[in-house]
Order: sequence, then C-alpha cells, then structure tokens
Amino acid sequence: MKTVFVLKDEKLKFPSMLQVAKHLGKSRIYRKDFERFNIEEMTEEEFETFLATEDKDELSETVEVEEVAEEIVEPSVTESIEEVESKNDETPENASEDVEDIEIPSFNDIVEFSEVMKSLGGKKIVALAKKLDLEWTEHEKLSVQTMRASIALRKHFFPGQRRPKRKKSPW
Repeated sequence: MKTVFVLKDEKLKFPSMLQVAKHLGKSRIYRKDFERFNIEEMTEEEFETFLATEDKDELSETVEVEEVAEEIVEPSVTESIEEVESKNDETPENASEDVEDIEIPSFNDIVEFSEVMKSLGGKKIVALAKKLDLEWTEHEKLSVQTMRASIALRKHFFPGQRRPKRKKSPW
C-alpha cells in the first residue's frame, strides 16, 4: 500500500511532500500546512475513489456555480480610475490660479525654511515661487513642479546651503 499526497483543490497526487512543495512554489511543507493548502495523505486506492466521488459532486456544483455567476455583476472600475486621474492631473497653471495672493514668509535658518515648506501645499509653493519670479524647469505634473519650485526657493533664500544631515543612530 503506497501513500500519496493529494492536492484536493487541483485533484493532483504526488509521491512525496517535497514534490508537493515544489508544485506550490515553496521550499518545503510540513504536516501542519496540510489544512492551509488543502492537502491530504491517502493511499492510491483512496485517491481513485476520491476522484470518482469528486467528479460526481463537480457535475452538480457546476450547474449551481453557473447560475450564481450570471447574477453577480462586477462594479465599474473605470469610475474610480477616472476620479484618481482627475486628482493627479492638476496642472501647475491651475495651481497658481487657485491660490489667493500669498505673502512671503520669513525664515531664520534653513531648517525652519524646510519646516515651513512642508506645511505649505504644492499649489502655494508654486505660487510663492512664481510671485518671486524664480526660474526652474517647468513640468506638467504638480508634484514635480512643486519639488522644482521648492528647490528654487531654497536656492533663493539660502544660496549654497543644504539642510544639515542627521547623524546615524548607533542603534
């Protein structure tokens, strides 16, 4: 009586657990994993009877599944994609139009400057840079435009300086 390991979902038998693991894409499986992967150890005769009973059950289940499948209607994904794209498609030109007349903040050092820039939104940073007539390479995306405008602002207020680096923690 030779035992085999059966993947019940796929109705496949394997002579060893190592081959089952290889089929599943795992390096190794253990008996504790049998329930999770729906594996059962049985003799070859039991496997033949398992196939015979599963085929009968499968015929009755396919009719029920087809009836249920007709009733299920998938939600439209295009609506949510369009909403996300409309949020991301804000152009820098629209950004300066939406922001009211912004005043130029004052900074004592570059660390304070970076904190103020983090608190401002992207549209306000671009509007502030345009108000100061700073030059940078234009880009169609607001996020890239904000980054470039903030770099231009940093160079305007603190030429040649960069934020100080933090020391690495010994932990």
